[in-house]
Amino acid sequence: MFSKTVHKRIAAAALAACAIVTAGCSDNSGDSDEQSATQTVQSVDGPVEIPADPQRVVALWGSAETLLTLDGPLVGVSDGKYTEATFGENTAAWERYESLPKVGSAVEPNYEKIAELNPDLILATIPESWWAKVDRDRLASIAPVANLMPKDTTAIADWKEPTFAEAAGVVDLSDAAAEKKAAYDARAEQIRSEHASQIEGKKVMAIASWDTGSFWLMPSGTYTAHIPEQVGMVFPEGEAEELSMERLGELAQYDVIVYPVQPDGTPTPAVQAILDSELFRTLPAATSNRLIPLAYDQQLNYDASLVALESIDAALNNFPS
Repeated sequence: MFSKTVHKRIAAAALAACAIVTAGCSDNSGDSDEQSATQTVQSVDGPVEIPADPQRVVALWGSAETLLTLDGPLVGVSDGKYTEATFGENTAAWERYESLPKVGSAVEPNYEKIAELNPDLILATIPESWWAKVDRDRLASIAPVANLMPKDTTAIADWKEPTFAEAAGVVDLSDAAAEKKAAYDARAEQIRSEHASQIEGKKVMAIASWDTGSFWLMPSGTYTAHIPEQVGMVFPEGEAEELSMERLGELAQYDVIVYPVQPDGTPTPAVQAILDSELFRTLPAATSNRLIPLAYDQQLNYDASLVALESIDAALNNFPS
């Protein structure tokens, strides 16, 4: 997924070769060589040759979050329906998002608007099921297109961090991306160490809901589980599963339950319906106050994930000793 052939500074190499091989090279050939320098990245559609140093990027979905938080060379982004809270404490990313032209949604991009922006690269991190709805040939007629999402991958834990690093590398911001990851990893390890006694050996399950009539079990690698896993929580393996509210009692086997909340800490109406249920309120995890309201479980940037870690830390601080 992440191997690439990067031909940066090709102008200097070309001039050196000319000096050795022949005296017939023009002195101004470097400019055109630099402009035509390329790198090859692995897109979900196969290898794609893109500019080695893109300067006018239109970014869609996950790649938009990455480049917004890294101050990448953006000329347009998909409309992610973001709010100021989307980027954690990175207010500059939010201000930049607000100021940039929007090019439609990840599933229904505005092709005319993208063309007007004259990008030299269209960079995406979009699930395959969404990508199938996009007219990729039309996008490719505007500029080189790369969707960094790994093929046949659905669990966010398998692609969130790698594609962040990949998108950063495409625009020569790997160092900045590594700094954000290092800060995130250090905070996760600190929480793991400080709360080891409350985490180790505990049976944990994450849940979510988007419909007041049901809830979802969110096992290892899913949106609601992947950040708590970074601090040492162990979740069951398997696929996310939708269950009726009548089956909330099956959560009685778990010592700790994680559920999503909005950035301001309040549950959505669907999640609140679970918390208000008598079946839920009588679960061992609820009666013993071993619940973790997790903010920012669906954002794809480290600034938001750092705030998510803080919500975990705050909940663990309130666990019984």
